[in-house]
Amino acid sequence: MNRPNTIIVEDAIEKAKTVESILTAGERDHLAQAICDNLSPEAVAAIAFCIPHLETADDVNAEMRWFRDMLLETVGGFARAKAIVDQLGL
Repeated sequence: MNRPNTIIVEDAIEKAKTVESILTAGERDHLAQAICDNLSPEAVAAIAFCIPHLETADDVNAEMRWFRDMLLETVGGFARAKAIVDQLGL
């Protein structure tokens, strides 16, 4: 028996997989490199931590979560980004 929340989570996971499949691994690497080349780790962490506070249509939310997760990876993961944001006082 699926509960409504389970269906919502499964749907969000499926949408995130769809977003992930839009870019090839090489394209994703180029995007991550461009972000690293043009933004400081502080800016990347701040942007990543602002994204969860935005709410839009479900498929847009999935895209924003994917982008947030990619940003977090570029600064070394959630714990590292959280430490940066804490240092910034955000």
